[in-house]
Amino acid sequence: MNDFLELYGTVQEKVRKLNEEIAVKEFEGISGDNGIRVIMYGNGLVKKLKIDPDAMNHYSIDILGDLIASAINAARYKSAKETLLVIN
Repeated sequence: MNDFLELYGTVQEKVRKLNEEIAVKEFEGISGDNGIRVIMYGNGLVKKLKIDPDAMNHYSIDILGDLIASAINAARYKSAKETLLVIN
């Protein structure tokens, strides 16, 4: 039983360290022919949103909103993928 608890504690500590490492990594999501770029930390906080002026002129407000959401989702996907790769 003590071996199990010791192993559990070790695994729990490794997971905590991995979460801390991923949380501060930056991931980029791009959409709209590179017109929308989002930089997001692994913990889900958005660091930066860049909108190309041409995209502002080319797309409607509704489409811009969709493109921003798409860029955020792309960054979140990269973060999740990185997390899975590190865990495995």
